[in-house]
Amino acid sequence: MFEKILVPLDGSELAEEVLHRVVELSKKLGSTVVLVQAIDSLSQRLVALNGIEPAGAVAANVEAVETAIDAEKDAAEAYLTRMKAHFTSEGLPVETFLGEGHPVEVILDLAEKEGAGLIAMTTHGRGGLGRLVFGSVSDAVLRHSKVPVLLFRSTEK
Repeated sequence: MFEKILVPLDGSELAEEVLHRVVELSKKLGSTVVLVQAIDSLSQRLVALNGIEPAGAVAANVEAVETAIDAEKDAAEAYLTRMKAHFTSEGLPVETFLGEGHPVEVILDLAEKEGAGLIAMTTHGRGGLGRLVFGSVSDAVLRHSKVPVLLFRSTEK
């Protein structure tokens, strides 16, 4: 049932809090862990730039944005490789995936594509106004996922 556990990471210590728990789950369930990180796509960045740059200046920035995305991809791949070590050092099967697009969409699409039986992630545990102001990837994943989602509340104060 839980042959694959999808673990979304964003490069933060908060997201990484789930790793030691997933190591234990993977050991007990014999699961393969799929670590995933999402970065903004070129179109997302251009839309964002369009809101702050004068008209016409966005096109001139496309090359700079593409260069920034390439650098971010390299950094994200290196990060996922480091996080993969948490599992390989325990002799556990682990895969990594770097997606482009909105994190919620990347996570949900990958969970379906990979046949994940579980999505495990950390949450701030904010409610009400805090969630409204800051948004919540974990909340959106929880609401829209077709597979079980295991949320661990952060120990961060």
